[in-house]
Amino acid sequence: MEIGKAGSHIYSIMCGVLIAAAVMSSCSRKDEKTATGGLSRGALESDFAGKVSAMLGNDTLSAVDSVRLLQYAYQMTACDAQLYKLQNSLLYSYFDACNRRCETNGCSGGDLAATAMAYYLDGKADSARAVCEKADGGSNSAEANEIVGVLEAATGDRAPEAITSLIERGHIKTAAARALLTVVSIDLGAPTGEWARKLAGENDRSADLQYALAYSLAETGNIGKAWRALPDFPPLSRAFPEPSFSDKITVSDTVFTQKIYLPLGLYVRMRIDQLLLKELFSGEFSNEVDLRALQALSFAKGLASQVADPMAATQASAVPSDPREEVCYSLNLAAIGYADYEGYRAIKHPVSRALFLKYIMDHSSSVPEGIWDTLLISEINNARVQVIWESRIMLSEALLTRLGPQEAFRIIGNFGISDLSVRNNSPEWLAIYARSGLEDASQLSLITQIIFNLSQHYPYTIGLYELSQSYNHLCKYY
Repeated sequence: MEIGKAGSHIYSIMCGVLIAAAVMSSCSRKDEKTATGGLSRGALESDFAGKVSAMLGNDTLSAVDSVRLLQYAYQMTACDAQLYKLQNSLLYSYFDACNRRCETNGCSGGDLAATAMAYYLDGKADSARAVCEKADGGSNSAEANEIVGVLEAATGDRAPEAITSLIERGHIKTAAARALLTVVSIDLGAPTGEWARKLAGENDRSADLQYALAYSLAETGNIGKAWRALPDFPPLSRAFPEPSFSDKITVSDTVFTQKIYLPLGLYVRMRIDQLLLKELFSGEFSNEVDLRALQALSFAKGLASQVADPMAATQASAVPSDPREEVCYSLNLAAIGYADYEGYRAIKHPVSRALFLKYIMDHSSSVPEGIWDTLLISEINNARVQVIWESRIMLSEALLTRLGPQEAFRIIGNFGISDLSVRNNSPEWLAIYARSGLEDASQLSLITQIIFNLSQHYPYTIGLYELSQSYNHLCKYY
C-alpha cells in the first residue's frame, strides 16, 4: 500500500470514535514481556512506531484500521516531538550545571559538542556558536572537535561555502561529525540524492550514519524508504544504540568515562515523523471530519510546519454536537481571540476545551490575568477526575507556557498515575512532566526514573538516561 493512499478507504464512523481513540493513548495494562520473550511489534499500546510499521506493511486496510493508522502516526509524531524537547532541555540544563551551577567550566568536549548541536538544531545559531567558542577545538575527542568544526562553519557568515569546503577537503572523518555534516549540508541546499547514494554504499552501520541516510532519503521525497531506513530498537528489549563516542569528565578529583549520545537522532526521527504524517494526511478521505479532527490536534501541538492548517476548512459558528467537529470548532474559536468567553463556555468536550486554552496561552501575547487563569485551573481540576490523556497533555503545556516550569511542575504532577510508568501513563505526558522539573535540582532523581521508564519503551532515547545519570553524578553534592 502506498503511504499517500492510506486514508483513501476511510468511511463514516460512529460519532466520537476517533476522539475516543486519540485521547485514550498509552494506558495499556497488559502484561509486559521482553522482545526476546515473544512480544510482537505493536502489541504494547506505547509502541506507536510498531503499529504504524505493521499497518503500512498491509496491502489493504479496513476503514477502522485506516483511522487507527492516522491516529498512531499522530501519537508517534507528538510523542517523539516531546522526547526531542526533553532531550534538548536536558542538554541545556546539564550544560548550565557543568559550566556554572555544579562545576565551573567543568563541561567535557563531548558535553560542549552535544549542547552546541542541540542549539543549532533548535535554530539558535548564536547560542551554538557561543558554546563552540568555549570548546575551541581543545577536546581530547576527535568526534567533539570535528562536530565543533562543522558547527562553526554552519554558523559563520558564509555557511554554504564553508560547509562545501569541509566536504571537498574530506577533513571530517568520524561517523558522528559526518552525520551532522550530512544534515547541515542538506538543510543548506546540498543535493540530497548525492548524499543518499554515498551513505547507502558505506560499510559503517553506526546509528549516527543510519540517521543521516534516513534524513537524506526523506529530503528526496521518498518518505517510505526513509521510514524503513531509521534505526529500529524494539521496546522492552536489550537492544540499545551505541553511544556516538565516549569522553572523559572530571568531577572534583574523580575521572570517569561518559557516554555521549548526540541530539541528531531524535531530530531526524521528529522530522521524518512529521513528513510521514503529512503524507498520510494528504490521502483522499471520504469523511473529512476524521481528517480535520486529527489535523486540529496536530496543529494545536505545534506540528503545523508539516501539517495543513485545518482552520481553512472549518467555520466557527454554532457548537457542533460531534466531538470530532467540536475540536475543529474550538481551534477556530481560539484563533479569533481570547475575548470570546461565552463561546468557550459552550464547548463541551474536555479535549476541545483543553485545546482552546492551550492555543490561547501559546498564541495570545497578552493574556490578561483573571478569567483565563481561573478557567485553566478549573479545567485542570476537571482533568484530574477524568483520565483523558489528550486533555491532560494540552493542559500541561498550557501551564508550562503560563506559569513556567517550576510552578507548572507542582501542578501537573497531580495528573500522573502513581508509578509514573509508560504502562500506566501517556509517554508524551511523561516527557512534558520530566521537562518541566528540570529547573528544580531536587527533582533530578525523579526525572531520571521517568527517563529510565521512557528509555525501556523507546530504546533510541537511552542517551537521555545516560545524560541524566551524568547529571545526577555531577550535581550529587549541589
